[in-house]
Amino acid sequence: MYKYLLLTISLFLLSTCNEDPHQLIVNIYNEEILGVIKDTTLFVIHDTSYFQKSKVNTQFASRLGLGRVENLKCRPIFRFIDYSTLPDSAKIDSAWIKLVSRGSISRGNTLPFTARIYPIISTQFPVWTSNLDSIWIDPDQSIDKGTILSELQISPDDTNGYLFTLNDAGLDLVRTWADSAAIQEENYGFIIDFEMADYIQYFSAVNSGADPELLLKYSFPADTAVYRDTLLANFDAYLYEGDYPRQVDRNYSSSLIVYNSVLFFNFDNFLNQVGGEVTILSANLELPVDRDQSLIDPLYDIGNLVTLNLESEPYETPVEADLSLGFYAILNTWSEDSSHIIVSSNDNRKTFANMIRAQLANQKKPLGFVISIADNADNKSSVVSDEKEQFNYLAFYTSKEANPSKKARLTIEYWIPAKPRL
Repeated sequence: MYKYLLLTISLFLLSTCNEDPHQLIVNIYNEEILGVIKDTTLFVIHDTSYFQKSKVNTQFASRLGLGRVENLKCRPIFRFIDYSTLPDSAKIDSAWIKLVSRGSISRGNTLPFTARIYPIISTQFPVWTSNLDSIWIDPDQSIDKGTILSELQISPDDTNGYLFTLNDAGLDLVRTWADSAAIQEENYGFIIDFEMADYIQYFSAVNSGADPELLLKYSFPADTAVYRDTLLANFDAYLYEGDYPRQVDRNYSSSLIVYNSVLFFNFDNFLNQVGGEVTILSANLELPVDRDQSLIDPLYDIGNLVTLNLESEPYETPVEADLSLGFYAILNTWSEDSSHIIVSSNDNRKTFANMIRAQLANQKKPLGFVISIADNADNKSSVVSDEKEQFNYLAFYTSKEANPSKKARLTIEYWIPAKPRL
């Protein structure tokens, strides 16, 4: 009884002495104190999209993209530089480049397209490691389009992979690179290009477990036996250029061409409603999506969508979000009718509640939430970064939408202590 009385007096003194509502947040739910659990729903009062960056380093992506969706074009680049397993006296008779299929993305109906391998040329930048290097400011100036090394019909129905047979020009290039280590300074690699396509085909990349391979068949003088060797690609990435269509009455979160959305809710009204002390227990964000204006990678769906706390005004440059380790909530679950996205699980909803609590406890005016496609939303120990595995974008209805069911909304479950009887 005395324990309960002391706790009650402490809560009463705290609620009467502190005039700043942002300081009235209780961080720990105490079951020994009488109280009530409630919930409330806040609709978004302001939202916007902002452009983050135009180029993401795809050197460490686990997939390579080839093709076009709408106005975005992808082309993979790769280099084979380690020929140490090939005997010095070996004569390369045939060569193939093997790529493993890793899904595709399109707007619907797709047709096969012809992929062609060309040599990469350069006189100023002998070594490239990613699509951010200066050699790729004008990619077409670094490609010998007059020399086709191989060509192949690409179809998204082919899930077993693709085998490009190198022609005489391709064989001569491989032989040159294999004959002398000194020639490695002039090994600029290959690029796979195309003329027309209506989808993007993905291939497994270096260190993905199904790396691009250079398959060699070779022989020795005065030896009738046939030998084979398999070389793994040492470097790869994919170049991309273009954009995607955006509507003026939609917000977007996207990858490669990086846009993020920002949502604002009226927390002042929430605090005024509850008054006194409140403990945020759980929270859920319901984010309606315009599916017709979105492009979703079927392999990833929305698994890498996250929400973070905004830490700057959304019109500042650069826009800053909280990138603390693990301090973000994952939104990778569709509602039952697939009309909107929600925070995925109870653990994530508790994390989201912690994010809201941190905003309310801040001396500054609470800011909004950033909706972003993250590099790895499954690993909470990783810092959220730009998505490089895929190209997709999500279109969200704005706060100006007339239909309330299409507006973003925030549901907060909270606990408030019972009023003291003193």
